[in-house]
Amino acid sequence: MKALVQLKPDRSLEGTITFFEIPKSTNTKQVRCLAKSDNTKAKNSGNESRDPLKPFGDLPTGTYKAVITTAESNDKYGPHKRWVLNALTGDAWTAVHDNGRYSLMIHGGKLRNGKLRPTYGCLRLDDETMEWLAGLGVTSFEIEVRVAA
Repeated sequence: MKALVQLKPDRSLEGTITFFEIPKSTNTKQVRCLAKSDNTKAKNSGNESRDPLKPFGDLPTGTYKAVITTAESNDKYGPHKRWVLNALTGDAWTAVHDNGRYSLMIHGGKLRNGKLRPTYGCLRLDDETMEWLAGLGVTSFEIEVRVAA
């Protein structure tokens, strides 16, 4: 399986994630996502601009290998398993290997007024999508994150 995240230049707006090569399916699945960091957390961490290359910034662009965790679910990340994002290329690689970014994940969590909430630099999906993803039986997949021009 593979996934493509397409974000808007204004990260406060939701983007999309499209899943391809889904096991036992000939279809693709596109859902909403949010890759914006929480303004207060970023500011309090010395990253007021939410620079993706710095800790607690917006999710960096590039490619990752997403690997399902064995960690238990909780209120912060939603009722389903979360996925750790291991940076492979692009700003993702630079942010992690040169600038100390860590704990990049895909996770769910409660909506706020029907909208996805900012994270501390991760990719948030709705809980229904996270349930679907967990039910596929996939343990890892490649994901590319882009910002539309």
